Amino acid sequence: MCDETEPKRDPDAEAIYLIYRNYVEHEDELIHQRTTTLITIQSFTLATLGICYQKRFEVAANCSQIKNLSDIGIVNVEFSGLMVALALIGIMTSIIAIASISAAKVALKQLEDSWDDIIKNKKITYLPKLTGGGNPNATKKGIYLSLYTPYFCLTFWSATLMTLLYFFSPHVQSWIDPYLPKLLLDILDVQKTCIPKALSSETLLLSLSS
Repeated sequence: MCDETEPKRDPDAEAIYLIYRNYVEHEDELIHQRTTTLITIQSFTLATLGICYQKRFEVAANCSQIKNLSDIGIVNVEFSGLMVALALIGIMTSIIAIASISAAKVALKQLEDSWDDIIKNKKITYLPKLTGGGNPNATKKGIYLSLYTPYFCLTFWSATLMTLLYFFSPHVQSWIDPYLPKLLLDILDVQKTCIPKALSSETLLLSLSS
């Protein structure tokens, strides 16, 4: 005897669902490939940066007359230039990964919206949503690793680049130094929160430098 509670199946909708699911799997595979490629490039770049940083000090340690890193001259400049280039590579690959992974995310969202319109118009209730098993939170959180890893890499390499330019480039250091005290005050917001109004900025800077 036929179960009256069983929903009426729609072969056309099921065929469309399989097409959409295949496309979702295709976009998921693209996200996986792009994330894996990004992590591989970032790993090699970070490892090379660490080797370059170590070699600077090894060169200085092998020269008995060297007292400061600046004394090794052109070798120091070459290592600094290579590390800056590595930081730029890290930044550029992160930006490219953000764009490509975001494009795949937009494609997935378009597929989900299109499928939602189909099941709404056909009034189909027995077929699940395309992603996350029908759970929006699962769909949203499932892509966090691929979505935010490029942003983490971009932040890391941007901070690394600024650090390299500041500590290893006298011209950049002389340009940033006049703005550094004000930057510290703006970040900490010490004049409004932790520091009494009677305490001046000059007194604060003297205490920070001592």
